Amino acid sequence: QAILAELDFLYACARFGYSIRANVPRMQDEAILELRAARHPLLILRLIAESGKEGFHKVIPFDLDLGKDYSMLILSGPNTGGKTVLMKAVGLITLMAMSGLPVPVDSQSRIGIFSAVYADIGDDQSIENALSTFSSHLDKIRKMLDSADSHSLILIDEIGAATDPQQGSALAQAILEELTKLEVKGIVTTHYTALKVFAESHPRCINASM
Repeated sequence: QAILAELDFLYACARFGYSIRANVPRMQDEAILELRAARHPLLILRLIAESGKEGFHKVIPFDLDLGKDYSMLILSGPNTGGKTVLMKAVGLITLMAMSGLPVPVDSQSRIGIFSAVYADIGDDQSIENALSTFSSHLDKIRKMLDSADSHSLILIDEIGAATDPQQGSALAQAILEELTKLEVKGIVTTHYTALKVFAESHPRCINASM
């Protein structure tokens, strides 16, 4: 029974990988990402369900490098432009690969082994726990700063948002400065011009745009 269960699990992984046209990337000991023709796996499944096999081609692929020439990618662009979807895709692909699943990337892609993946995406406002939108973001980021290291991957959506823009921008820059000191690998989305200027001048940061 145990052998049948394991075979069933492996067969399910293979069927899933085949359905999203996944490949096995080259796994690395160092904490880096070199993604080629990467696609969000859940977006592929949704569009295949809607449009059949042609749904795969409706998902726009992206290339992304992180961890070698720079450790922090500052991602900007218009609302509904795909920033959050791209960031979620990176996190999901990384976790899938580290779990032994094939992922929707080109086979020449390289994915490193990260000690942890931290994410602050969405709104965890809670009346029961007396958390506002802003304080819930700060609580997550505090945990990242306490625990993350050079082998961690962090994903922060709209850093410093949900407060006064000038104060939020200054706070976001201070957080970025601390994260770069820790040499964590990360993707941060923002609309703040000051953060884009910071990324231009910092040797371990780079700007990207949708």
